[in-house]
Amino acid sequence: MASSSEAVRVRPPAVAGSFYSVDPETLIVISTDLSHYLPYEAARRFDARTCQLVMKLEPQLDGERACGYVSLNGMLLTARRRGLRIAQLDLRNSGDTSGDRTRVVGYGAFALYE
Repeated sequence: MASSSEAVRVRPPAVAGSFYSVDPETLIVISTDLSHYLPYEAARRFDARTCQLVMKLEPQLDGERACGYVSLNGMLLTARRRGLRIAQLDLRNSGDTSGDRTRVVGYGAFALYE
């Protein structure tokens, strides 16, 4: 049986491969939470580091950084291989919207383009 770290290395390339079979005009959306249930300031720091990895197109995320890390890593791998550029659209957490800052969930928005 493969370890979880081996599974991360295997699955994102399979996800990345699926992106090559779509029409170039197709919009692909990947949605995932970032950190879960950290206090507000701790989540901001943790998610800022995750954002740095995303902006560098580093497909090294794990389940602590993003629950949809396999798809996100696959997208980052594809972006790197295709020479895509990335823009950060937003980075916040549920404490910014709900007001409760004791246990928040992080969110980020990014756009990839040629």
